[in-house]
Formats: sequence, structure tokens, C-alpha cells
Amino acid sequence: MEKQKWVQMGQQVHKYKSLLNIDFRADSPNSKWGTDISYIHTAEGILCPSMIRDLYDNGIVAYKTAIRQTVTLVLDTIFLAMKAKKKRAAAKLQLRSGQGFQYTSQEHFNLTQEYGITLSISRYENCYNNVMAKNFFSILKTECIYR
Repeated sequence: MEKQKWVQMGQQVHKYKSLLNIDFRADSPNSKWGTDISYIHTAEGILCPSMIRDLYDNGIVAYKTAIRQTVTLVLDTIFLAMKAKKKRAAAKLQLRSGQGFQYTSQEHFNLTQEYGITLSISRYENCYNNVMAKNFFSILKTECIYR
């Protein structure tokens, strides 16, 4: 098996505080969302799913897939979520993500500001700070993909 080559695809422009810390409880729908992207190895190559999960009921608000983990993939997922939930999204919606360049890019900052979303980024190298999003991919891969 050929060794996977990882490349830096972008630059972290913005840094954010970990507002949620590890409090993933939400008192109402569409007030706290968690988001992440992952890799799924397929016979045709790598598939990169991006999703947003409502921390109130753990439902998936939006998802999108691509062949690369790009800023555009993340922005499209946010766009789909807001299109589906805009009328019901809380006035003070918090979006929790990891520290990947997709989530700290200028484009991500601009879009979330446009929608009035407050960003909360997990602490560096602490996967438990984004556990609700990572948990979804773990279940997806374990129960549906790599059985």
C-alpha cells in the first residue's frame, strides 16, 4: 500500500476562542451546531464528507461531499444548512469546528459573519473539544462503511 501524502492546502487566517469548551448541550434547536470533515477510502479513491450536526438533538442539519477537503466544501455545507434552517436558526447560533484551515480561512470568516454565526474552535490537538462532530463520523465509518 502506497504511503498517503498529506499536503497543507491552505493557511489559517483567523483564530477563535473555544466558546463551548466541552458543554455540548443545547437548550433549543439550531442554537449550537458542530461541524467537521473527514476522509472515507473507497475503491474509486478518497471521498471527503463535510457535515453540520445540531447539538440539540444530534440531527444532521446539512452535509456535502467532495474529493478534497477544501474551503469551498465547508462553505457549501454552511450554505446548505442555512438555506434549510435560516428561518428557524437561533439568533445567537454557535458553530463549533476544528482548527483546520477550512474553518480559519478568510472566506469562512466572511460567510459566517454574513449569517451572524458565532464561531467556536476546538483547542489545538484536543479531539474531545469537537467530539460531537467526530462521533458522527466514527459511527458512520464503523456501522456503515467499514463493517
